[in-house]
Amino acid sequence: YIFLLQFGSQAMMESAIKNNVLEIRDLFELCKTVVITKIEVLSRYPYLYDFLMKVYYEPAPEAKEELTNYMLNGEKPFVQEVRSSLDSSNFRPEITVEEAYNVVSWFSEGYMKRRFDANRMDLAEIQTEYTHYMDIFKSMFYK
Repeated sequence: YIFLLQFGSQAMMESAIKNNVLEIRDLFELCKTVVITKIEVLSRYPYLYDFLMKVYYEPAPEAKEELTNYMLNGEKPFVQEVRSSLDSSNFRPEITVEEAYNVVSWFSEGYMKRRFDANRMDLAEIQTEYTHYMDIFKSMFYK
């Protein structure tokens, strides 16, 4: 389990770095880039998404503690680094970056899962549709 989790996480992080996610300061541009990054990785490793979803939501009892520990310590610093560099100046005063990040993350997880489950992973289609949804969120959360 751990080897595959590390492999999947490493593939995602390498692709994210290649797509310059550490330089993006706008939450919605970041989300668009992350979705493209995930699709790129999942197109190379189609069974990876199922594995990562099972590990995240249904960890095997015999490996649960080790998997949880890896997810907290292996990926968290990278995610925290990305989140901490987001620009909060464009948000409406009653909305924090953390709140917006959470809402968009929950939406993104559900969106990608639904697309993947329906075997509809067309990059151009997802990019167009996802961009539209991020623009809606942006109009709701920004001044």
